[in-house]
Amino acid sequence: MKLARYWTRQGWEAIDKKSDPIRVVSRGWSNESLEAARAMARERARRVAETIALDGTKAKQYGYGERPLPEPALREFRNGSEAASAVITRNAYGALVMNARNMMFVDIDREDEPKSALSSVLSLFGTEVCTLRKDEALRGKEV
Repeated sequence: MKLARYWTRQGWEAIDKKSDPIRVVSRGWSNESLEAARAMARERARRVAETIALDGTKAKQYGYGERPLPEPALREFRNGSEAASAVITRNAYGALVMNARNMMFVDIDREDEPKSALSSVLSLFGTEVCTLRKDEALRGKEV
């Protein structure tokens, strides 16, 4: 689980080749202290602002999974070890999210017609579940 206890934002300004200011705000995180999170945010903002000022390029994409999620931790569950085995966080939509070290939770939203939970899961693997229409089931016919 990539979660952090302390989060903050810090800005930095650099001057590009045309003498225009490049202003960047970056997030920083830490499990140690808010000051450590501030230091990280300042350093990240400085690097990004100077990179853009020097060659005008920006990152091509966000590296999902490369950094912790900026979600406040509301409760931690421990099983005797130093590391938490599960953490409840609040996401950007306000929903509570359980982040578990040894379990995967999957939330799949589909817009097509509703199916049973089993057929929805199996469809992820290219497998379909045979179903009987209600009238055929009542008459005992096989599909």
